[in-house]
Amino acid sequence: MSSTVLTSPDLLRIIFVSQHGLSEDLLPFRPFLRRSLDTDAPFDTVQLSLRAFGRVFAPWFDAHDGQLDLLPHAAMSWALSYATFTGDLLLLQSCSHLPLPRAVVDVAAACNHLHIVEALCAAPASVRAMDWAAQENHVSMLRFLRRHRREGCSNRAAAWAAARGHFVALRFLVSENLATNASDALTWAAMHGHLECVGLLNDVGFDCTTVAMDMAAHNGHLEVVQFLHMHRREGCTTNAMDFAAKHGHLEVVQFLHAHRREGCTTAALYDAQARGHSEVVQFLTARYPALVAPPVALAPQCHHWTLSVS
Repeated sequence: MSSTVLTSPDLLRIIFVSQHGLSEDLLPFRPFLRRSLDTDAPFDTVQLSLRAFGRVFAPWFDAHDGQLDLLPHAAMSWALSYATFTGDLLLLQSCSHLPLPRAVVDVAAACNHLHIVEALCAAPASVRAMDWAAQENHVSMLRFLRRHRREGCSNRAAAWAAARGHFVALRFLVSENLATNASDALTWAAMHGHLECVGLLNDVGFDCTTVAMDMAAHNGHLEVVQFLHMHRREGCTTNAMDFAAKHGHLEVVQFLHAHRREGCTTAALYDAQARGHSEVVQFLTARYPALVAPPVALAPQCHHWTLSVS
């Protein structure tokens, strides 16, 4: 009798499932059994976590002919989240007897899996669904969620769309009055050089601060700096020229000098000299002679030497 039990693969599988510990083929799942998916994290982090799970789960699933009942219970929520992440409706339906983990609709929306969102119409969601869809520029998903769900979005939706230059998604949010509290949207758009988004937000009356022009200058976005100078009243601070000089954005430095009155501090010359931006140093020293001494003294320390060859 005992020999029959011990030589039966099916019976042994049942025995082992009820035992403590993990069989060898399940050991790669161990990191995922100790924690749940953190859906409060940014979606980029959520993606990395689900991709890591997929590298373990996908080959295991194929090797076991899709027998999910062999997967540890603690890994099932990961499998369900992975199904929504990859758009695998069959896998999701095969687990219909299990409770859905938190934020599966949000993940499906972020991945633009409309068929999954439709199938989960009775499942709860959160504002992350629209927030993440806006961040990933899924405009059709935004329209669907707006029409068929009630969760809405947070002010992060417009800010993230603006930061990534997703003009159509941003325009949709604005037209649906879903961006009214996104106070940082214009600043983020300016910081990342998305002129079209800056223009849209300016036209509908969004606010910003001096940080918008400061950071546009920091990143060398000359057209954005010019637009803000022409169409906004917030202006900038000395950080604008300091940052532009530090990063070698000569045309931005020249524009700020010609059209703004904030000027710069000694940091502009120090940092431009330290980073070897010789054209910027030459421009500033010619126009701000009172600041010449510090960078000249600093040059040998930073190993940047100007040689004249006769």
